[in-house]
Amino acid sequence: DIHSHFIPGIDDGCKTMDESVTLIRSMIELGFRKLITTPHIMSDYFKNNPENILSGLENLRNRLSQEFLHIELEAAAEYYLDDGFLRLLAKGNLLTFGREKYLLVEVSYINYPENINSVMFDILVKGYTPVLAHPERYPFWATKFEEYNKLKEMGVLFQLNTNSLAGYYGPDVKKTGEKLFKI
Repeated sequence: DIHSHFIPGIDDGCKTMDESVTLIRSMIELGFRKLITTPHIMSDYFKNNPENILSGLENLRNRLSQEFLHIELEAAAEYYLDDGFLRLLAKGNLLTFGREKYLLVEVSYINYPENINSVMFDILVKGYTPVLAHPERYPFWATKFEEYNKLKEMGVLFQLNTNSLAGYYGPDVKKTGEKLFKI
């Protein structure tokens, strides 16, 4: 799993260490062998940084060890594409995963990201591989599928949520997810 919020108390994911352990135990029971937890980083709301994320990761790993739960656990981040992100990108101190320096990013569900192509270009130029989180859930692209194709042609990868494909967010999101799965 490359997109989860298991570090407790730092974003809208797990609230407590016990909740994190319970959910990770369930993931192990489902057969997962590796998890990359990706707390939100949003300049105006979730003011996380590599230091507090990696510290939370270490605390979580220690607790899993105490519980005799064995799973490979890493951390990256889910970056909201705002002005704060652009400053972080300029500095180059971003939490990524994989040799390809995958960078998980998201945009607003409400406002169309006018500068999405230029930001993705900047990410690529800096040597990262952008991974757009839950693109099937952005309503402004559901009727403009050519926008997804442009991003894909640039080298942007898509990370779909399983819940979307199962219909959790409604039939329109499911339909968009199924179409994205095929491109």
